Amino acid sequence: MSFSSAIGLSTVASLPPSGIVLLIARCVRLFAYGMIGIPLALYLSELGLSDVQIGAMLTLTLAGDAVFSLLVSWHADRVGRRAMLVLGAILMAAGGAVFAWAPLEGAQRFAVLAVAGIFGVISPSGMEVGPFQALESSSLADFIQDASDRTMVFAWSQSSAYLSSALGGLCSGLLVGASSQYGLSKLDSYRLVAVSYSVLGIMLALLFLSLGSDVEVDKDDDHAITDRLVTRPAADATIPPSFMPTLVHLCLLFALDAFAGSLVTGSLLAYWFHVRFDLNLSRLAPILSASTVVAGISTLLAPHVARRIGLVRTMVFTHLPSNVLISLLPSTVPNLSLAVTVLFARFSISQMDVAPRTAYISSIVPSSSRTAILGTTNIVRSVAGSLGPAATGWLVARGRFDAAFWACGAMKITYDLLLLWSFDSVKPVNETVVVDSTSSPAPPSAHDEESAPEQPSADERTPLVRK
Repeated sequence: MSFSSAIGLSTVASLPPSGIVLLIARCVRLFAYGMIGIPLALYLSELGLSDVQIGAMLTLTLAGDAVFSLLVSWHADRVGRRAMLVLGAILMAAGGAVFAWAPLEGAQRFAVLAVAGIFGVISPSGMEVGPFQALESSSLADFIQDASDRTMVFAWSQSSAYLSSALGGLCSGLLVGASSQYGLSKLDSYRLVAVSYSVLGIMLALLFLSLGSDVEVDKDDDHAITDRLVTRPAADATIPPSFMPTLVHLCLLFALDAFAGSLVTGSLLAYWFHVRFDLNLSRLAPILSASTVVAGISTLLAPHVARRIGLVRTMVFTHLPSNVLISLLPSTVPNLSLAVTVLFARFSISQMDVAPRTAYISSIVPSSSRTAILGTTNIVRSVAGSLGPAATGWLVARGRFDAAFWACGAMKITYDLLLLWSFDSVKPVNETVVVDSTSSPAPPSAHDEESAPEQPSADERTPLVRK
């Protein structure tokens, strides 16, 4: 096996042009998210918002992303994935422009920014928000049929996303630092970051316009949407009813994980370092960007681990130790070096579950249902994740910032254990686990019925539940 094959580059290179454009677009988008994510809470504080208002603003922003994702995910395969991606990019540009403008004062300014946060696409975490990932993952999954190759493509997508976000965060710190040398106030420097975010949104829209028709759903594949769905689609038209118990189970678990993670989302993590160690953005950006680079590199190891132990165990066994580390972070104060060490150790394994999670869900559902199901799980994560910042803002206002980290770790550990117990025995199609240098196919799941000579209807499929 060549080196490029071993690390998955040959698999990525085999993607059609539209697949490559999707990966490039994600890099541009995550660069923008990284730029806005680290300084966002600091910017809102500079605008005069209180700790409670900052938490509420981040919650409203994430809630708006969730609602938009819901609408897009349920209608994208009927209206067109490319059109929805372009719309999302335009709203991203508009949201950045309003945040840069930040007109009026006091409660009126908060209201304007809240509207922009709800209807625009702003990332408080510096990572993925909005409808983009569900649409992109659905299209990429259509391009790659083998489960192992699919995991590798998602790993490269996730790794490049983290590296792009890290670069964006670093650039925001450099931009603010350079702006101050030219006489700009700290507030105006933050405004310049928001303007850059808006410009990147326009660039993203142009990239999406170049996508080919192969990103759209195949109308003849896996019981795709038919002529009877020319009107507004119902839930049971795109998601097989037999899969609903499994989907609900997954959504409950993902909601727990997302809420826990949102308690210390990227902007709030930066704010914690600012409060506990009195670090400005010029010092914060390199630290948080470097930790994101570590996370990005580690995601490339996930496919190799998954080949050895399976997708679900990879998700759990890499995620659980990182959640112990996030709980320990407050105990490092006032030792900044120790805090950074714990942070880096946490990021070295905390995101290795993302690509296996996307590949796992993509592999256990029919192609025509992927956008709706991936969108639904992402929406649930977004809705649950929108609640955390407000809770953390309430804690910060009462001098209990550290409690957010303890709660985050405890809930995430609970999620990991429940995920392992619930889904370790549910194997995706075409998953191969390497045992003693030999490949052993995973036991067939109920989804394998799709490969039978006579296709069952969506209503007839056996639900994927714990064996």
